[in-house]
Amino acid sequence: MDLDRTAAQHKFYTDLSPQSGQLLAHILGGFDPPSMDIQEAEVRDTLTLWMKMQASGAGDMLGDAAWWMQRALDPKNRMNRAEANQQADELMGFAVAAISQLMEAKILQFVKEPDIPEVRLSTYEMAANDAEVIADLERRLMEDDNGQ
Repeated sequence: MDLDRTAAQHKFYTDLSPQSGQLLAHILGGFDPPSMDIQEAEVRDTLTLWMKMQASGAGDMLGDAAWWMQRALDPKNRMNRAEANQQADELMGFAVAAISQLMEAKILQFVKEPDIPEVRLSTYEMAANDAEVIADLERRLMEDDNGQ
């Protein structure tokens, strides 16, 4: 498999789910878990994608379509409600990951880029990007040192 296709496959698996994309990439794609920094960046990218889908209105539409597809796959209601919801969630993940692939290939794009907050995961990253937090932490450390 060529590198572009391998990278696309890895991204597809990680985009399936913000919570379990890394695990899915490992189990389904056989990808070794990346370093913690890379994992964090990939989770942040996946969360950003899902947030943009929701903020744009696409999330609700994809959720409806996933539910309708679930009903089409189980027209006799053999699944209990929890199983049906799980399948609809998986179909939603597929839709988001497939759309992400089309966006990466520049086939689709948002007409208007959704405005979402910056996704920050680690305490270090949050503090490193906020000078006030760093200054406050340094001030408190100095106070603690002086108080001892």
